[in-house]
Amino acid sequence: MKDPDETLRLTLASGLLEEEGEVIRFRHDLFADFFAADQLLADHPDSSGLRKALARPIHAELAEFVVGGSATAEVLDAVLDGASTGLLEACLRGVCGTRARRAVLDRYQALFDRLDAKYAALRFELPAQFHETGVLANLEWVVDEKHLLSDQDVVLLKTLPVATRHGLLPDILTMIRRVSVSLNIEAERLRQANPSLRLRWETAVQSEVYGLSFTAAGQDFQDLFQATKLSLFRRQDSDGVYPLFVAAAEAPRILDYGEMFFLFEGMSGFDDFESPPPSNLIELVQRAWDSRIYHLQLLATDIVVRLGSRLTDERRLALGEVVETWFSNSNAWLNGSVFDALRAIDCLEETFDVDTVAERFEAAVALPDTPEARQEALTLYGHTIDHPYDHIFSEAFSEKLTAEQRRVIHERAFGAADVFSMFKAFLASELFTDPAPSAIEVLRTAVGPPMVETHSIQDSVSIFVHAIGALARLEAGLPTRADLPSSPAQAWNVAGDLVYEMNRSSPSEPAMRAAWERLEALGATLAVDVIIKISEDRGYFCKADVAIYDRFADGVLRLSRTVLDEDYEPQLLFDRFDRIREGSLRHRRFALEMIALGGRSSDLRLVRGWLDDPRLGPIALETARQLEARPSGLDPSPEALR
Repeated sequence: MKDPDETLRLTLASGLLEEEGEVIRFRHDLFADFFAADQLLADHPDSSGLRKALARPIHAELAEFVVGGSATAEVLDAVLDGASTGLLEACLRGVCGTRARRAVLDRYQALFDRLDAKYAALRFELPAQFHETGVLANLEWVVDEKHLLSDQDVVLLKTLPVATRHGLLPDILTMIRRVSVSLNIEAERLRQANPSLRLRWETAVQSEVYGLSFTAAGQDFQDLFQATKLSLFRRQDSDGVYPLFVAAAEAPRILDYGEMFFLFEGMSGFDDFESPPPSNLIELVQRAWDSRIYHLQLLATDIVVRLGSRLTDERRLALGEVVETWFSNSNAWLNGSVFDALRAIDCLEETFDVDTVAERFEAAVALPDTPEARQEALTLYGHTIDHPYDHIFSEAFSEKLTAEQRRVIHERAFGAADVFSMFKAFLASELFTDPAPSAIEVLRTAVGPPMVETHSIQDSVSIFVHAIGALARLEAGLPTRADLPSSPAQAWNVAGDLVYEMNRSSPSEPAMRAAWERLEALGATLAVDVIIKISEDRGYFCKADVAIYDRFADGVLRLSRTVLDEDYEPQLLFDRFDRIREGSLRHRRFALEMIALGGRSSDLRLVRGWLDDPRLGPIALETARQLEARPSGLDPSPEALR
């Protein structure tokens, strides 16, 4: 055996390693990954062991090397069976070798065959309530379990949009056409089986498959279309994809509705490009509208919004004439989308002017302050944000009304009884920006724990924060709130005290510290969820000071360490929402993020316990790396904690 010192000297001389003080590391992470992957293959010659090893998040970064180094088809298949979206895309790009790329392409073709078989065997039935009500809200799916997609099939399905960059767009469209043929056959079967029912069976069947389905078996194309829009937003490597979608849309044949869904979703991912839309855009959107498939009609208006303005003036005006015909007396929601489409292509006829709208605002201000007057103020204010002519309402509100008139509208609208209005969060922000003593009464109605029965947690928290912040700026004090010991509501009340102190015109450090200590004393199970939700609001349109981390990083870290205990279980105010969103998972992600930002090397013990967790492992790994890179005993600076 060679002398170890000589081996080390030769290894350092190879250029693969570098020495920094007492630490020796690979000069580049790729070298480390290569040798680690080689060792992983040597340690796990059997495919099942290798699959389990790669399932560990700490080995995830080695997957591309392992795929490229797989000696047999069995090993390659074992690795690809659990492949992530990123690994599949790497294989398509060819970075894992031609054999891996071919294997992934073969898997896509097998997926197409399974989808073809599933929808060829699919049957629909009329729901039982149809015979009682005569209303057909949806069809019932009848699917043999053997045709349901596996979890790995679903992963493949969601990477199909990425595959369009690698030559698979024609194959995807062919697969959709084959499915549509099967759907049309099923629609004809239903027509013959129900001769007394005069229904558009093709529309009903294709709406179930390509539109919105409420059955687990019917999510395939919803997953595909959603992934298409989202994946094509990665524009840095997608410049060549948009022309492929345009060329497919311009094909000299009639596209079926499923193809239109896919192509529309794909093209909508490029709405900030300047490339021209398909030359047959007008014909395409009209065909989509004529389908009477609700979600395809919505997509048609969306495509007009995103691409219509790029047409020549002559074609744009012609498109406007077509879209004008889409208004109906039966669907107000679709009419709203039609308005948006016409406005986007500058074809919306102005039916009233700014002065007329200003008169409506002035009349609302002149009313006595009653519940009805407050609702009218809320309605008019909402029109400045969401209305076919919101630009006119906004101009009238901003330019024609006096500051005093705007104040009355803001305060009355905020005090309206419609607690579910999506505009209340905007109003709270306005009242925070320019608070007046006359608003104190309505602001105090919103400073208890945030409203739980809400369409948006973010809006509910924003109203809470801005109302308290506005009272702080007015030095108006908070109203007496019920003492609710050891409850999520009490945690929000204490957090409200902290937000109040942080937003006073001359904040008191001792008062802020005292409020924080009361919140921390409640413990992680109550305090952390409040901190997360208030701090998340900071990243949206929050104008109030909610920089809790900046001031109390040491306390946040103490709470974060508790969150990483295995038996940690939070108490949640928004329990109905957060159980679905897995509140404890979000809390642990937050805790790992905080420890990565400001933890000590001694926190590695806590972090290591989550390295093999399927969902938290990647962030735990990154946190561990940051802690290991931090010199022992060196605490991060206050600036790093911000």
